[in-house]
Amino acid sequence: MAEGIDLYVKYQSVTDWSKVRAAGKTFCYVKVSDGTTAKPTNGWGPAGRAAGLAMGAYHYAQPGDPVAQADLLIAQASANSLTDLGPALDLEAPFVPGVTAANFAIAFLRRIRDRGFLPVLYGSDSMLSYVAPQVRAAVPETWIWVARYGANPKTPWKTWQYSSSGSVPGVTASAVDLNTGSIPFNLETDVALADPDFSYLFYNRPIQEFGNVSQLLAEVVGKSRSAAAGAADAKAAVATVQAAVADVQARVANLQAPTIDLNALAAALAPLVAAAVRADLATAVVDEEARRLAS
Repeated sequence: MAEGIDLYVKYQSVTDWSKVRAAGKTFCYVKVSDGTTAKPTNGWGPAGRAAGLAMGAYHYAQPGDPVAQADLLIAQASANSLTDLGPALDLEAPFVPGVTAANFAIAFLRRIRDRGFLPVLYGSDSMLSYVAPQVRAAVPETWIWVARYGANPKTPWKTWQYSSSGSVPGVTASAVDLNTGSIPFNLETDVALADPDFSYLFYNRPIQEFGNVSQLLAEVVGKSRSAAAGAADAKAAVATVQAAVADVQARVANLQAPTIDLNALAAALAPLVAAAVRADLATAVVDEEARRLAS
């Protein structure tokens, strides 16, 4: 699984982004706003990207207009080169688990989605145990990022903040939040593909009966790795992946295996790999999805 951190200039100082990346950190969230107030980012977006990290922005929620706060987060993320990851809502005090918190999150995250971004919801395990099911029912594209220390979260999650007391080379601070799991890449695409989870392409009877799914995934992973290493830009990477899918499709046809909608798979992979190439992380993304789907 990928490893990442989240930072706030009030509490942390980054002295060397290359050391952060060398320590195995592949993504980073930065606090950019709190209620109706924008926060400084010290140029961390471009600096982190230059070191090879995928960079994103998060917003600390306060009572008030959730749509206006979502718009502030998007504006701050865009202005500070923090759009590799889906814009994240940090839902903590003064909110408590309940209807008010859930309604705020739904309105906020729906606004993020409707503006073309991957909505991400962060909160404690206790907060999300109440809020997340309601949010996912209303905004199913929402990516869940849960915080729980010392024990596994009870809330189903895609990214887990497992420590608030870490230390990371290149970061000067009394403590750093540590995260693990999948990377919430911000695909900036249509709602149907906003969540980088294309397992739905495989959940049907013909695929369950097809014994070479793992080989199919291995082919796509291999060609995606080559695309990430050698493509001049994202378009070339996407073309390479699509060519790989076409090649696998021909092999499947020769085997007279049950039909797999590889065109749909290519459509799902293309924006995912394009987003990953921008952060030079295509291999990590596709490998993670392949491991999960093949498990």
